[in-house]
Parts: sequence; structure tokens; C-alpha cells
Amino acid sequence: MTVYGIPPSGMRRAMAPESGRDHAHAIADAAHAWWTSNRGGSSNRAIAVGALAGLALSAPSRPDGPDYGPLLLPLNDEQLVDALRASWNLFWTYDPDLAEAARPLHDWLSHPTETEILGLADYARILVRAGLLEYCSDTARAESDDILGLLITRMRSYSERQSTGEFFTPAIVISSPVHISGT
Repeated sequence: MTVYGIPPSGMRRAMAPESGRDHAHAIADAAHAWWTSNRGGSSNRAIAVGALAGLALSAPSRPDGPDYGPLLLPLNDEQLVDALRASWNLFWTYDPDLAEAARPLHDWLSHPTETEILGLADYARILVRAGLLEYCSDTARAESDDILGLLITRMRSYSERQSTGEFFTPAIVISSPVHISGT
């Protein structure tokens, strides 16, 4: 049975790409495609990335944990904002220093405008459909690539990345030993 056209978590897990890295790229691609086509490009990046991060915080703590997707799917935009606030508040009680460092990702939740939250529930459905909850509940997958970094990089234009000298370095490059042979 599907809810909002989204299958249960076990089926979403089975349909996910085999590698965690491919899964992260598929989620970031789906998020970026929806955001650019429905929100007009890379505007309000903090909302796109912050909503993804807030939903990631609501993922089960283990792969065989409960399926929170059906609880998130029927929410409207305002209800989703309340759920995201709850996720960030719970995270703050768990690790206040890290939550404070992540303030740019959730600061918009304090007083969001109607325009800022327009379509946010649809965006969340895209993320759940892409398997965000399953990705984040599996530690090995979640450590395979930085999904927030991938989304931020996709949302920046080439010239913007070039002007700041900031480029996303994939986890596989960081974890691979680099050998430089001197002659």
C-alpha cells in the first residue's frame, strides 16, 4: 500500500541505490530538481538545506526502525514547519553547541513567511520518496557522503563557487589516502 504514492520504508529501502554514495546523490538531485523547478532556482538555499536537515533529524535511529514517512506525508506546509521546529528543538536538547553552529539551517523557522513555506510539504514528500529517511537511518550509508554538502553545491552557480574558491570534496576523496611520489 502506498501513501501519497510513496511506498512503505521497506520497499523504499529495497528500491534505493545499492551504494550509499549513489543514494546521497539521488536524494540531492531530487531535492535540487524540485527546488529549482518549483521555487525558482537557488533562492532561499537555507530553507532547502534546512528542511532536508530537519527531516534527516527525524529519521529513525536504525534501519529497521519505525517508518516515520506516513506521519510526515499528510502534513501541510504549516504543520511541516511545526514538525521541523520540533526536530531542531529536540536536536538542541541533545547537542546545544552543534545546534547553535547549525543556526543558518534552522534560523528561518523562527518567523517564516508564507512565501518561504509555500510548497514545503511537497518538497518533504520528494525527499521521503527519494529515501532520505532510509538513507539517514543507516549509519554506513549516511557516512558515505555529505548529503547537505551535495545539495549546497548543486544550489550554487558555477561562478558563485568559483568566486569563493569553494568546491565540494566527496567523502571518497577525503577518506582515500593520497600518495604523492616525489622525484
